Amino acid sequence: MNATATARRPAMGSCFTCVTSNPLAFLRVFCLPFAGGSATVFREWHRKLTPAVEVVPVEIPGRGTRFKEPPISDLVELVSLLADQIEDHVDSLPYVFFGYSMGGHIAYELTRELRRRGRSLPVHLFVAAAIAPRGRKPEPPLHSMSDEELIAELEAFDGTPPGVLDNPNIMGTLMPGIRADFALSETYSYVSEALLEMPLTVYGGERDHAVLRSDLELWERETRGPFQLEMLPGGHFFLFDCEKELLRKLSAAFHGVAKRVALTGG
Repeated sequence: MNATATARRPAMGSCFTCVTSNPLAFLRVFCLPFAGGSATVFREWHRKLTPAVEVVPVEIPGRGTRFKEPPISDLVELVSLLADQIEDHVDSLPYVFFGYSMGGHIAYELTRELRRRGRSLPVHLFVAAAIAPRGRKPEPPLHSMSDEELIAELEAFDGTPPGVLDNPNIMGTLMPGIRADFALSETYSYVSEALLEMPLTVYGGERDHAVLRSDLELWERETRGPFQLEMLPGGHFFLFDCEKELLRKLSAAFHGVAKRVALTGG
């Protein structure tokens, strides 16, 4: 744990609700959650990752502390909103994006949107458990399923806490956001642009039946920079199944990026 970190409610905009500042950080890590997830997934990461980074969990409308806001089901609209709030906070410290599943798609398009705006770009892009932007679409699309069908699919993902899926009151509250999350990725239409230039690291689960290794390998087509694919011995939610191993790998990777940035400036 970084003893110098102090909890605060940052004045960074409503997408940043549980940041822990780290004045000694060389690198800022913006973390984007999976469908149905929230910023709280990453709330304790500042205690578990290298002290060289400042962890910034991103909360999107309709999720977590923002659950009363209408969820956004269009990726372009969401990315524009996030870019509005992030772009003023990407120049003070070198940064990376870490996106998990749906968050990987958001991270990718957010990087491209910031590039269109001429803003500072992440020095590295980290994606986990996400089908590549030019990859296949899930069939049938989850966002258009009935509640019963969608709940069955969520159960198969094995990433929802016990007692949630069979609680109609909880699911009644969560379902609009979950549907919007799946629609973000499933209705996304790739638009050809120049390839990214930064390094891209992708993580996958060896037992993930929703996102296959072949889906992950296609991410290499999205950057001119170095590409690395690492597999962990878990399912789609190896974020939980293999948390210690994933955080160990991320700590090493973030430390390496921070060291590179400190030495070279990029």
